[in-house]
Amino acid sequence: MFSEMIQALQSGFFRYPLASFVILHGLGGRTASIIAARLAGFNMALYLPLGIFLDMIQVPLLFFLYQESGERISFLKKLKDRAERQKEKLASSRVYQKLVLLGQLGVVLMTLLPIKGGGMWSGALLAHLIQIQRGRSYLLLFAGSLLGGLLLVGLSDLIREVWIWLRQN
Repeated sequence: MFSEMIQALQSGFFRYPLASFVILHGLGGRTASIIAARLAGFNMALYLPLGIFLDMIQVPLLFFLYQESGERISFLKKLKDRAERQKEKLASSRVYQKLVLLGQLGVVLMTLLPIKGGGMWSGALLAHLIQIQRGRSYLLLFAGSLLGGLLLVGLSDLIREVWIWLRQN
């Protein structure tokens, strides 16, 4: 049963690659979508920019949530509560303390991190907390998304090479 489910997912991924990429990005973020697309052999000239676009379209909502807005709409209130919990976790982490000292470079580094606690949510939060102007924040978040995407393409290539090497030996 489990193998049938995996085969159905694989079939859908290859039959509807764009839709699958968008859904995977929404559920698992840049890390899941870029690695899956690269390992599937998809053209990264299309999928890397799409991943960056999907990262960037969420930034206005993130800034909206971080600016004490959206209290009356239940969906936005839930997102705002999540943002507040993330803000508390982030403020107490040692990594955050170091990234604050780096200022704008810290925002780029926080955004490009392909690990839990990194990414667009945390990068936008850091930009908001250290009060970087909105326009500059967008540029820094874009740079972090681009660099993070390129890092994930390289990581995917490494995973593929290790997999091939292990299968041959």
